[in-house]
Amino acid sequence: MSEESQQPNTLPGETPAGKTAARIKGHLTVAWIATAFTLATYLLLMISVAVKPSFLAQTIAPGGALTLGIVGGVLIILLLIGVATAFTIWNNKMDSDA
Repeated sequence: MSEESQQPNTLPGETPAGKTAARIKGHLTVAWIATAFTLATYLLLMISVAVKPSFLAQTIAPGGALTLGIVGGVLIILLLIGVATAFTIWNNKMDSDA
């Protein structure tokens, strides 16, 4: 029995090391994209605080304590939890397919 037939997830002529390197490159690409998205989101929030803090200090309802800044911060946190969850699910699926 040849060595290639013992590797069920390897294409003909492809070494297991080459497939692993390609998978790692794919994982790193997605990880950097998620990191850049997270950084851009936080930078956008910080720039909006620096440029026009009075906008984020506006209350949602007259006389209320809940401001646009609080709502925006919570939405950003939920969005980034979603990004992290999506990346984790994708990463686990890619690892289980190996």
